[in-house]
Amino acid sequence: PGNGSAEAGTSPEKVLIIEDDATMQRVLKDNFEFRGYAVRVAPDGRKGIQAVSEFKPNLILLDIMLPEVNGFDVCRHLRKEGIATPIIMLTAKSQESDIVLGLNLGADDYVAKPFSLEILMARVSACLRRRVASATAVGEFGDCKLAPPPHKLLRPGAEVPQTPNDLLAFIELCIRLVDMVTGITEVSEGRRPSGVTAGVAIAELQEKAQ
Repeated sequence: PGNGSAEAGTSPEKVLIIEDDATMQRVLKDNFEFRGYAVRVAPDGRKGIQAVSEFKPNLILLDIMLPEVNGFDVCRHLRKEGIATPIIMLTAKSQESDIVLGLNLGADDYVAKPFSLEILMARVSACLRRRVASATAVGEFGDCKLAPPPHKLLRPGAEVPQTPNDLLAFIELCIRLVDMVTGITEVSEGRRPSGVTAGVAIAELQEKAQ
């Protein structure tokens, strides 16, 4: 069985391929299906965005040079909508600025064409492993645990009731701590502290919570 094969009682991993080249579509689809993945193909960015909501993939392979809506805008749209599905960008562009833009927009990885299918498959497996690890991670502090979504706060033998504002306050504290550590690191390395990171992030959270 391939990497995407389902174990007993589980469904196979789903991969959405957003690619306009018919030959590349066929090669990728055949290889992923051979390895046990469930696959859907979208030939342009607009249909790709629609397929994400319908197919609910575990991973997206996203070409940059797409008709209708290009890959950068597809990635930007998905992340703006809060869709955290791992994205690997497929691109004929090898300029550093394009790679940096894709990663900054929220892509998890990129593969430059022409590429080795074995390397692509290895990167897909790595992205899926990270997704599973992130989804099952549990934060611990004292005798409390913060479980993954829906973010339940647990103490030995009981769940601690919490409101959305309680969770927001906890996230604010985490952001401030990360920002404080980042500022200390910047000063120790002789760089000017960014300073506004926590304030901006918290303001955005508060706006979304209203």
